[in-house]
Amino acid sequence: MMITLKGLNSQLVVEVVKRKNENSKDFWDANWLASKVEIFTSNFNAKLFIYLRSDDFERFLDSSENGENSNYIFNTVEETLFFKISNEETYVTGTIKDIEELNSLDFTFDTTKQDIEKFIDEVELLIAQFPVRGKENVPPND
Repeated sequence: MMITLKGLNSQLVVEVVKRKNENSKDFWDANWLASKVEIFTSNFNAKLFIYLRSDDFERFLDSSENGENSNYIFNTVEETLFFKISNEETYVTGTIKDIEELNSLDFTFDTTKQDIEKFIDEVELLIAQFPVRGKENVPPND
């Protein structure tokens, strides 16, 4: 499943390929998602294969408390991907890092309210396809 946040001469693309541990029911093992993340800006690009978590996407949707004029914030457990969407001022800012943190790219680009809304809809579809399994601090039932 691929989700894309388009901007003016830039875009953030996240492609979730599969669950890392398809048969696991444990919260900490079952929610890792093998993903390819690409950032395209007018002058720089980054492509990285990383593991994101299903609950990262849920936290992202929950991060917008004030609806239309608030920020959405995406952050990962391993801090490989961070971005903030300012819904009021319609821009995106963030950082992508390789797992060893030897290389990173900071990015900022303008977007539109329509593109933000489309991205939020795509994140909701991604969560439906890769829902969070298990509950934190609760052992799985076998």
